[in-house]
Amino acid sequence: MCETLEKNQVAKKVLKADISDKSTIRMIVEIVKNDLHGKTLDAIIGGPPCQGFSTAGWWDQNDPRNNLFRPFLQIVDELRPRYVLIENVPGIMWFRGGSILKKIREILQEMGYKTEVALLKSEEYGVPQKRRRVFILGYEEGEPVHFPPEPLFADDNRAKLCSHGVIVLPRAFTVRESISDLPPLEPGGGAEVIDYDESWIKSGYQSWVRGLIDFEDLYKICLDSI
Repeated sequence: MCETLEKNQVAKKVLKADISDKSTIRMIVEIVKNDLHGKTLDAIIGGPPCQGFSTAGWWDQNDPRNNLFRPFLQIVDELRPRYVLIENVPGIMWFRGGSILKKIREILQEMGYKTEVALLKSEEYGVPQKRRRVFILGYEEGEPVHFPPEPLFADDNRAKLCSHGVIVLPRAFTVRESISDLPPLEPGGGAEVIDYDESWIKSGYQSWVRGLIDFEDLYKICLDSI
């Protein structure tokens, strides 16, 4: 995973370390403070491990990973960013009667952050996959906040109530629209690298992910199709 992040230049620095180790916390804080040169950090975004809360797992009350939000919040306390965003599985809302979620909010509020919680659907934001995730937003008093973000897509062309009133959203992207341009493979066939041919493109989504159009153009195509 670290090699993938580095190869794709997703991050300036990638660390493989145990966040429950106090030396890791000190190292992260030191690296960030050195890069900030006295400036305020805009945001810390993280997803503490969710296996203990996931409905796909055993809901182990004693899973030590259930408490890894604590060292994450220690880093937040040290760096005091303007915003904090935490992502986790929906199970965190009812695991132990919602006590984990409540504790996260309490700790953030003790630090002086206001908090908001939202359950978001990935397909409503352009991801060709039905995935549900809880987001916890912490923000300082006076910071501009628009949370949760307005959905851009729907399961089908249905009316949806948004802050601006009732609107009709474009249909969410399907898996077929996202990967049907990939060539079929016979058992044992294929190669490590296959040259891509733009004539394989079958959808606006594929044109976007291949860098041929920007998202604004893609969304206009979607709106025109309603």
